[in-house]
Amino acid sequence: MRKFLLLLLILMVNEVFSQKNIGVPISNIKKKYKESKYQLKQSKEEDGTITIDVKLQNGYASYTFDDSKLSTMLVITPFDQKSLKKYIAEYDLKYKRLNSDTVKWEVETKMSEEVSIVEHIVLSKMSAENGENFYTLIWLFE
Repeated sequence: MRKFLLLLLILMVNEVFSQKNIGVPISNIKKKYKESKYQLKQSKEEDGTITIDVKLQNGYASYTFDDSKLSTMLVITPFDQKSLKKYIAEYDLKYKRLNSDTVKWEVETKMSEEVSIVEHIVLSKMSAENGENFYTLIWLFE
């Protein structure tokens, strides 16, 4: 019974998050970004983790996949401050902004009265080796 519920949850996650590409098969990401304008690049890390990087209209996206080749995380790196502001404005309109020490949004999808899937988007400030700061938007399940 547990295996059936797990399989059902995976299939529901695939359907629900197909637009955001969290919890979906690697083949769906490849299909979505098959046009050359996205400059899709797949790589495999030393630890076996598979990543796919694509160029978007306002930034770069990097998808990480688990052993079953389902996406577990999406990191969007906006090109510049103007692009970052566009993402923030879009997320503020679409998602619930959480009160926390960091800028964070919550995306909740109700599957039924008893089941909800919660995803978070976290704005993270990073520093490059040259000391320059940049921001990323990290999509993940918590």
